[in-house]
Amino acid sequence: MNNVLKVQFAKRRPRSTLLGLTLDGSRLEGVVLRRTNGSVHVQQVFSAALTLDPLTGAPELVGREIRNHLNTAGVRERYCVVGLPLKWALTAHITMPELAEADAASFVELEAEKGFPCDVTTLLQASSTCQLAGKEKYLTLIGVPHAQVSALERVLQAAQLKPVSLSLGLTALQRADRPASDGVLALAIGETHVGLQI
Repeated sequence: MNNVLKVQFAKRRPRSTLLGLTLDGSRLEGVVLRRTNGSVHVQQVFSAALTLDPLTGAPELVGREIRNHLNTAGVRERYCVVGLPLKWALTAHITMPELAEADAASFVELEAEKGFPCDVTTLLQASSTCQLAGKEKYLTLIGVPHAQVSALERVLQAAQLKPVSLSLGLTALQRADRPASDGVLALAIGETHVGLQI
């Protein structure tokens, strides 16, 4: 399992311009970024209200609606990264006993089957580990239903977009690789939920 939930696509040469999109309830928010001389600059920011749900609407219609919003905003970039809604993520928490590496993988698999309210084979999974001073190790499992990610991919294709990466939007707020002594707290207030990253 990876430390960050991401769906990676075929490797392409680095892009100089990239579109970032997030979905939150009926809101579609986007930013167009351009890389120049080793730094990234925001070229454009936009937001739009969607009338169709990407999960339940016909992919062609939802894609056309997104394409219309992008055209209205003057966005021509096709390559994009997409922040998945936090409400799509399922989580389970495990206290990890001291186990050999081969046994730990089996233990995590069994705990995932108990912790998630669905068949784990239907989920794209990732994990995050935390060890406290007293040597006790905790594991947070994150799963996103594969069917929802597939539905979103069909919508993006219908919108004539080429996704480079899909991940939980909250992970873009603060880098997760900072030293623990720095501490990170990020709060994302959306239309239908509040996300907290510690």
